[in-house]
Amino acid sequence: MILVDRLEDQTVILEISEDAQPVRHMTVAAAELGISVAEGDILVQTAEGWQVDQTATKHRKQQLFRRFRRMIQNGT
Repeated sequence: MILVDRLEDQTVILEISEDAQPVRHMTVAAAELGISVAEGDILVQTAEGWQVDQTATKHRKQQLFRRFRRMIQNGT
């Protein structure tokens, strides 16, 4: 999975995680992506270039929201 970790000026910090491998980070110039991204977006690279995986991004954000809500309800 390739996740937009954060944006710094004209730079995008990507978090790359693969099965059973340590998470690694990669710095990319925003212009190199050729698309507009936001923190938390999940990216896929296709023959046409980078794209935001809207479905995966939405699903991940929903999971994080549910986890956060449970933490608040449990007082942790």
